[in-house]
Amino acid sequence: MRPPRIEVPARSARLPMQAASRRKPEFKALDGKTLKRPAIEGFACLTETVFEHGDRLVFFRAGAFTGTVHAPTTKRLLFDHADARSYGSTASGLEFANTTRGLAFRMPLAGDDGCAVYDAVTSGERACVSVGVRYSDFETQTIAGYKVDVINSADLIEISLCRQGAVPETFAALVDIADEPPLWEAARSPAFATRKVVANVDARVRRITEALAGISR
Repeated sequence: MRPPRIEVPARSARLPMQAASRRKPEFKALDGKTLKRPAIEGFACLTETVFEHGDRLVFFRAGAFTGTVHAPTTKRLLFDHADARSYGSTASGLEFANTTRGLAFRMPLAGDDGCAVYDAVTSGERACVSVGVRYSDFETQTIAGYKVDVINSADLIEISLCRQGAVPETFAALVDIADEPPLWEAARSPAFATRKVVANVDARVRRITEALAGISR
């Protein structure tokens, strides 16, 4: 059986920090209020839903990330699955929580790396999320004439902020964790679900606006 394709970042040297992220760190909410403990959070991957990945159809079962979330291995936050663009890890506060809907994450923002992440998310440039994984237990099933890779268990290597993830409705949103409950609780709240809808609508609007601007040139 042909194994599923895997998103794993290639190893390379860290790129120089862009000038925009060298400013004095300052994190504000959309209403201009200074955030006491700025962070981003959202869903990195949804479970119990089929999505296209390259030439494959993929389905993560609920609980596919249970083992890896509690494993002591370091998981990183990247841009676009590029190893050279690493902006944090579980060693610097990145955390995960399993829910019935999918894999939730939270990353505190601080310093130059925090500024780069803040700019990417608040500008809408990278408001979606994708996971880099190795499938440790999977089977390929034929359903309604389509071959579907059903993932029972996966080892999480990294999550990436990107323009558009393979799994629909993943998102990253800015929060102040001084006002938030623990991630495992927040990810199950109605407010978290609302934040997902708002973030995805904003991202879609930006993509459509950019596309129309390109046509009008």
